[in-house]
Amino acid sequence: MKSTVSTAANAQVDFLIHSIELSDDKPEWKDVKVVAEFTKQTDTSARKAKFTQLSRYVREIFCAQPLRRFVHCFFFLKTKFELWIFDRTGAYSSGLKSIIIEKELFVRAISSYLLMTDEDLGLDLSTSQVGENTFVTIKGSNDDPTLQFQIEPKPIIRPQKGCSEIDFLKVALPVRGVVNYITSDEIYRKSDHLGSLDFTDVDAWDLKTETFIISRGTHLMQPTVNPCNRDRKLIRIAIAPRGQPLKTSKTTLEFVVGIRDAILGHRRLYDQGILHGDISEGNIILTSPTANDESKGMLIDLDYSVGLIESLKTDDELSLTGTMKFMAIERLVNAVEKEPTIQRTIRHDLESFFYVFLVGCIEFEVVPESKSFNLDSWCTKYLNSNCVTKIGYISAFETFVLKKFTPSFLGLKDLAKSLRTILFGKHGHNFTTPYDCSLMYNEMIEAFNKTIEQITGKIDFR
Repeated sequence: MKSTVSTAANAQVDFLIHSIELSDDKPEWKDVKVVAEFTKQTDTSARKAKFTQLSRYVREIFCAQPLRRFVHCFFFLKTKFELWIFDRTGAYSSGLKSIIIEKELFVRAISSYLLMTDEDLGLDLSTSQVGENTFVTIKGSNDDPTLQFQIEPKPIIRPQKGCSEIDFLKVALPVRGVVNYITSDEIYRKSDHLGSLDFTDVDAWDLKTETFIISRGTHLMQPTVNPCNRDRKLIRIAIAPRGQPLKTSKTTLEFVVGIRDAILGHRRLYDQGILHGDISEGNIILTSPTANDESKGMLIDLDYSVGLIESLKTDDELSLTGTMKFMAIERLVNAVEKEPTIQRTIRHDLESFFYVFLVGCIEFEVVPESKSFNLDSWCTKYLNSNCVTKIGYISAFETFVLKKFTPSFLGLKDLAKSLRTILFGKHGHNFTTPYDCSLMYNEMIEAFNKTIEQITGKIDFR
């Protein structure tokens, strides 16, 4: 049966299983337990196409169910069927089976999907519902072995390589202007489910696009560990304080102070031996000052941070990671030229702060559609286009950027010009990292302070 799952794209799924406790209304990905696809074709291309479609569905499920361990799927190719299980390391198949020859296996498999427990289906068992409130229990310290938190039903989750955010936060704890680590626990590991299965002779499909999109550098062409042999794990972390997205700024003062304080937090984090590495609109939150931290803007998400001290250094430091829209031009140029990806620097992060500032000035205010602009041309799937467009915008700054500022942010044009000069020079053509970035730090903070002084009549020195 065809089912339309409620998403922005209203995906048409051939078959799905969800709880009988739910209504017959359009299902949502957060409720889906098993998905399947059907086709009358039998060739290899059809098999790959259906696998790709299942992969898209599983991605939706993992996004809607962040603590989901794994997902069962299957598809039919006319008279054949194939059972799949997806987890966060990849997908594993039964191989193509004949419905005619192995009909008993087929019936047993479909029946099993209907009879599986939540644990068998890979669902999260660590959260509980009390009325309309959701609670989660996390392992604590020896003094307090369990900690219980009330949470939003849609928790935040991010993929991780190398050192985890926990490693960075523990080293940095506490840093003013950066979120604090409370506790964490491991809730799933690949080996817990797949056990000692041998993937030595596994067949892998090459599903890479033929169109060059992003270069990860020649040094990453051969991974040091076969992906099939990586024992990946799913970790949950509790951090504080709770904040609001930068785009919820109620005034230009709140917006400017939030970014300024996040830059100050970035510098303190760097002094602790950690470079954030992924400055973006979503990784800055607005917070209320406390006795221990007067910051009104904080950095979150250290998943792609760079360890500058020996205990935090990893082989992934040169990966082209980060949020494309806010990525520094020097890194983009290097990737377009297919050079080995360059080391991330303070300058790259400061440049990303600048792009966050510009995005806010152009996109945050709600204006009539005829006067609405965005900078989404910086984050298409084509790396070369992103790079060329961003260079063009910075070079012709008045035409492509300043003229797009919305009414509430017009008073920040002088700050935008100052930041551009600090980062790119008078003519906007300097994209490389200087030997010493400390002067750039000081000049950017001073430029923000000057603007804050103009708005409030005084500089908040901290």
